[in-house]
Amino acid sequence: MRNAYLFIVCMTMSLCAPSMSLPTKAPYPLPTYYSGGFSPLPDYGSGGFEPPFSVPGRIIDGITITKLLNLAGGLWNANTVIDGARLTCQRLFADRNVFGESGAEVIGSICDYLDNESIQNCGQLWDTLIVPGLGNGSYSFTNDLRCRERDYDYYVYPDYPFPTPPSDWNYPDYPFPTPPSDWNFTDFVIEKRILEGVNPLDLNPYDPCSENGIQKVNNILFALLDWLGPSIFDVFLYSGEPYSICGLMRYLLSMDLDDLYENIIGILKFPLADLLETIQPLDVCAILNELELEAEAAEAIGVLKDLLVELSGLSESQLCTFIAEEQSRDAYLQAAETMMTSLFFVIHNEETCINVLAIIAPQDRDGYFHLVTGFNISSESERNDFCALAVEAYSPSSTYVPTPYQLPAGVAIEDVTPFETPGEFLPGLTFADLIRIDGVAFNSEKVIDSIAVSCTVFGDLAASLVDEKEFDIRGFCVGAKHRSLGIMEEFCLAETVGNFYNDDRPLSLRPFHPETVGFLAIREITGIDDFSKEEICSASDNILNNRSVQDIATQLAAIYLTEALPSVNGLCKNWEEALCHLKPYCPLPEPATESPVEEITTYSPFFYNYNFGPYIPSPEYIEKANAEFDEIVSGLASLAWLIAGYDGREETCSYVAGAIDPLSGRGDGAAAVNAIDRIFEIFYDVDRCSLVVDTALDLIREEDRPYILTEGNTNIVYQLTGYQTSRDFCQAVSNAFLGVGVVEPFTASPLPPDGSDQPIVATFNIVANVVVHLQRVARSIL
Repeated sequence: MRNAYLFIVCMTMSLCAPSMSLPTKAPYPLPTYYSGGFSPLPDYGSGGFEPPFSVPGRIIDGITITKLLNLAGGLWNANTVIDGARLTCQRLFADRNVFGESGAEVIGSICDYLDNESIQNCGQLWDTLIVPGLGNGSYSFTNDLRCRERDYDYYVYPDYPFPTPPSDWNYPDYPFPTPPSDWNFTDFVIEKRILEGVNPLDLNPYDPCSENGIQKVNNILFALLDWLGPSIFDVFLYSGEPYSICGLMRYLLSMDLDDLYENIIGILKFPLADLLETIQPLDVCAILNELELEAEAAEAIGVLKDLLVELSGLSESQLCTFIAEEQSRDAYLQAAETMMTSLFFVIHNEETCINVLAIIAPQDRDGYFHLVTGFNISSESERNDFCALAVEAYSPSSTYVPTPYQLPAGVAIEDVTPFETPGEFLPGLTFADLIRIDGVAFNSEKVIDSIAVSCTVFGDLAASLVDEKEFDIRGFCVGAKHRSLGIMEEFCLAETVGNFYNDDRPLSLRPFHPETVGFLAIREITGIDDFSKEEICSASDNILNNRSVQDIATQLAAIYLTEALPSVNGLCKNWEEALCHLKPYCPLPEPATESPVEEITTYSPFFYNYNFGPYIPSPEYIEKANAEFDEIVSGLASLAWLIAGYDGREETCSYVAGAIDPLSGRGDGAAAVNAIDRIFEIFYDVDRCSLVVDTALDLIREEDRPYILTEGNTNIVYQLTGYQTSRDFCQAVSNAFLGVGVVEPFTASPLPPDGSDQPIVATFNIVANVVVHLQRVARSIL
């Protein structure tokens, strides 16, 4: 797979970097890696190699643009993925020796699997090519899981985790790093000792050395991905990337509270199910009945059992049977979801609340519950009073109206000790009041509305305690009360972006991470719950035999576009400032002095020469560099608008803005699908395709064209495609994707200058135009 990927990359570089000057013959012997392993270039022996497109329309010997177009059309119109893949094997990879010995082995394994179409062969492909050595285990997306059987997972440096300074280190301005004063060297050691202590019981459900520890971690990661999207991976992979954090905040605030509770329970059920499965060998019922335990240990295990009975909805005998016998994964998940739901809403149900408090009452020997709530948990009547208060507070029919809280006159917050008087959080504000306030927040429609309730009560107090320069509490609360989530996200970005990127990055220049979106794409297209041989091979069997290439390509493109829409929208909202930041030298406000140090800040970035120090390039050089940047951006932007199917930036950006959810700030999937359908119409619309091709080729500068064109040829379209005009090329594209052309066998020689080996263009021109017209009529009706 990796070698095949290199082939694609190499071909793409040949298409996308035409300005590179390539010799027609290699003036030196080829490196040894061209003769043995996989090479994207054919082996021409000692005569060297010819670069792609040295013959018009030919990429490498035997593979022309015409052949690839017809192959792409065949893939696009194949009924299933496996039909399209077999077509590729038959036509593109018929002569596998062209791709070198290792390349032929890789391609052969894949094509043989497609011919046999069995899950057993998928397993063999997994073991030999995809994840060699993993076997039936799961692939881990995290690197921090520690295995009790691997000592190096817990290695601690004897002194500190920094190298010793070299003896000749003599750079006063750059002191050698030293360990922080609060460095803790024992964390891993303590963790290992804990794991060793429970080793006979195997109580770590996420041990990567266990049979399914990684699978359980992957289940949680995929559940988080379903809920929060790829942004949750961005937070961890990019060390707290602020756009992802602030975007997640905005998304969570925009959610309906009912959906929030449902998703939280849906995530927490996994670790609880893992815990239930892990402690199954302990059998808490048997321990209580068969072992002689100390009083405190027996009491603690008894409390655990009673809580499980209350929260699971099972009788004691049913629970003991459930725990004593090994259950299926689905059974543990179902039980965990029931328990977590009961626990989450424990004080909303009066009977459950009273029963749970009665169970835990003997454990509150120090009276913490009474100190915080003001209710004596050991008293049955006070337990009943507390639960009655809670049920009333969380009832939708509650009539409590929150009011702003103020400290009594003459009392400073520094002089207040919460719960100094049992049940009193702040002077005049009891725990019972907090329960009532939280009840109002709980019954709000959206999370942002519940934040607004807190702002109503505590906003003025918080604003008096926090410097407005540090954080504008009042502005934040105004945004919450008006559901202005865009403003609240900007508050978050303003506080975090500058420190993270350490520059003057515009807040609207939102990064896009395609690699993390890939996790979401894999999840949505395959439906897998774990990255293992069993899951992948089962999913691949379904995809290969039940879905088409066109269907998957549309879904994949829509997923990526949906996630990219917020980044595009940010670019649209502040186009000039964003481009200025990306430009090689963007003028900033003039410096106050004429000193060289100040002048450096005039341009971003400045150069640094290690012999002469920092310097500023000449104005002529800066002007030329900026002009080249503007020319490239203008050309790429024009190309993007054409591909999107809109007349310029304003119309495109207007569509993008309408495709952003005003509350969550995330892209609308339906709008993305419509945009992808519009983009894919290029394959059928000859006029629009011609404009795109001409605009793309205009990006190739005149001074670079001699390096691409062969001697005597001035037609860049013909050189790169083998077709005399962009319209001829686009007509071939349309024919291929409409499926009305005859796909030629992959044995033809390079294209002659007159294009006479292109009978498709002449034969099916009228048919293609009729089909395109009918398709447009159908789209307008549907």
